Order: sequence, then structure tokens, then C-alpha cells
Amino acid sequence: MENEDPEVLAAHADQLNNGAVKEIRRLDMPDGDKAELLCLMRLAERVKHALTPVNPSPAYKQKLRLELLQMAPRGAGCDVVVARPAPHREMVIGAAIGSAVALVGGVAYLIRSYMQHRPHHPDHVRS
Repeated sequence: MENEDPEVLAAHADQLNNGAVKEIRRLDMPDGDKAELLCLMRLAERVKHALTPVNPSPAYKQKLRLELLQMAPRGAGCDVVVARPAPHREMVIGAAIGSAVALVGGVAYLIRSYMQHRPHHPDHVRS
């Protein structure tokens, strides 16, 4: 899409927010870009329709405000730490997958070995 297409999308978003959607036509763009732009505009309309604003009750607002104020002093000096998954967990998962593959290979070998070395029944012998 061209550089000014985000401006068209922004204008469309403003129209959606104001409740007055006008069809925007751009005849000076290739058909592929126009189709992509129209798809994005339709998607924006569906998202706007799905995300309806809510108006929480005053009691809920007050409760939330008090909870946030209570949490603020505790969290003011704390750093946020994002824990990475423990490496041993990944190793355990890898070992489990490796064991499963080895088990399946062993079972396949036993089945093949059994099928090759089983005694032939006389009814199955060709004359």
C-alpha cells in the first residue's frame, strides 16, 4: 500500500468513532491496493462493532480506585521481573520426546523382527 493509505485508514477510524461512516473511494490506486484497503476498512468496522464501550457502575469505579491506591505504595519501589522458563523444564520435555521416539522405534523393530522370523503356516505356502 502507498504511504498515504494509513491516512485514509485514520480518517475512516475517525468516522467510525464519530458514528458517521462515509464510503471512501480512491480511484488513483492499483486494484490490489484498493482491495487490501477496503478489507482493512471492513475489519475496522467489525472491530468497532464488537468492541462496544462499557460504563461501569460508580461502586465498581470506587472499588477499583481504592484497590489501585492501596497497591500503589507497595509497588512503587518494586521492580517488575519477568521470569524465563526454567531450562530444566525444556530439557525434561526434550527427554520425554526423545524417549517416545526411541520407544516407537523399538516397538517398530520388534514388530518387523517378529514378522520376518515367525514360522510360516503350511496354509500360507504357495505350491
